[in-house]
Amino acid sequence: MEPLGLALDGQISEFGPANFDVTAPLVLCDDGAGPLPNDCCEAPIDDLEGKIILVDRGACVFEIQANRPFGKGAVGVLIADVVAADEPIVPLDDLTALNPNIPNLGLTLADGDALKAALAGPELTVHMAAKAGPTRDAAFDSQMIAHEFSHYINNRLGDAGGPSYLVMGEGWGDFNAMLMSIREGDDLHGTLNYAAWGSIDPVQFWNGRQYVYSTDFAVNPLTFRHIGDDVQLPAGPLFSPNGLANSQQHNAGQVGGEMLWDSYVALQELHTDDLGFEAVRCDEDGILDDEETGRVAFEVYNSGAVKIAAGATVEIVDPPPGLVFPDGPVVTLPELAPQQTSAHTITVTLDPSITEPTRAALRVRLTTRRVRGAEPAVWAREPALSRRGPARRRPAGRGRRTRAAQPAGPRDPGDRRRHARRRPRAPELRRRPGRPRRRARPAPAHHRRHLRRRPRRRLAGPRLRATRRRLPPAPARPLRRALIYNMPKR
Repeated sequence: MEPLGLALDGQISEFGPANFDVTAPLVLCDDGAGPLPNDCCEAPIDDLEGKIILVDRGACVFEIQANRPFGKGAVGVLIADVVAADEPIVPLDDLTALNPNIPNLGLTLADGDALKAALAGPELTVHMAAKAGPTRDAAFDSQMIAHEFSHYINNRLGDAGGPSYLVMGEGWGDFNAMLMSIREGDDLHGTLNYAAWGSIDPVQFWNGRQYVYSTDFAVNPLTFRHIGDDVQLPAGPLFSPNGLANSQQHNAGQVGGEMLWDSYVALQELHTDDLGFEAVRCDEDGILDDEETGRVAFEVYNSGAVKIAAGATVEIVDPPPGLVFPDGPVVTLPELAPQQTSAHTITVTLDPSITEPTRAALRVRLTTRRVRGAEPAVWAREPALSRRGPARRRPAGRGRRTRAAQPAGPRDPGDRRRHARRRPRAPELRRRPGRPRRRARPAPAHHRRHLRRRPRRRLAGPRLRATRRRLPPAPARPLRRALIYNMPKR
């Protein structure tokens, strides 16, 4: 830099030429609009032909800040950070903007302020030079592939174009990459960074994230309030600002990713003794993978009217090869009352010999214990009685039942006549109009004697008058059941 003789370090951007060597006068961009008049987010008002342009990092994407001067004839762009940091800002590539073919570098806030102060004096001439180092294909970084694959999964589940969804998607992507990388025995409270191998950072530590991931607030102090643009980010030795607003999807997404990571570490510590490392990190995708522990979950519902005695079993019959049941394929059930439900699980793992995706069908058998006396009595529906109808059905295993004795008291003289009188038929058995009357079937012989009228003895004189007197009440006797008639004995 002439005439000051300064040598400043710049950061190569993710877009534009990788190799360049340019010398030209330096001027400060002036677009005359917006919150920052020197960010070139709007069209510059000065003539920039053949000059190198100094711009402040603004709210627009880096490609726009470089495209505006490029359209005015500029030969180079220096983008100064607006946040204090030890390392120069990295001009990032945005897939929604056109990449300009103009040399550009990122500078720190201190270097940008030094150039602005020098521009108040004589004309400055700046020499920009960069030489591309060894390049790496980010497709070989498994964490980056896991991050981008997470976008593929999540973008199908909602409005992927909404700003909130974009923020959450970046956090999900980072967490998915770390979840894929962590192994049992790793320090869960250590520092983890995302896709360090595919980073353009010379020390291969930073990759577009302003902080590394850690549960330690001294390493990663981000909280939910840091998604606001009016909140100052805490500085520190592991802080690498990228010049973007706090609400930008990658910066705000890291806050969500850190929340997910803290929650995951808390779950690992909570279930250290009962589930173990691999069970906690199960992906819950319904597919049993290697080193995962699954559960065959089922419910047993007693829909009957009798309880199921304790000791009944549920068994997986002839399990497919490749499935291992550490606790056995049988579960013993407790006593189940009628209309009661009981939930159970059977633990299952995958045999290491299974190397390809395989579908497995499980056949389950429920075996109950037979308890004496547990079966209910079966009662048949009794048809209506009639002269021609069948007799009542009695429950199986029961003896012949008798009608209760009549209460003691005077007998109605008309009882015999009422019992001898023919009972009406049931409604469903009455003769229909226009149907010929059928003769009734005679009663059995052992019932026929009750139907005979005994002839009245005619006596003369005083004896006849004596018999017409009212007789004393007879003692109560039990009535015997007959098919149709119940006749008392004389």
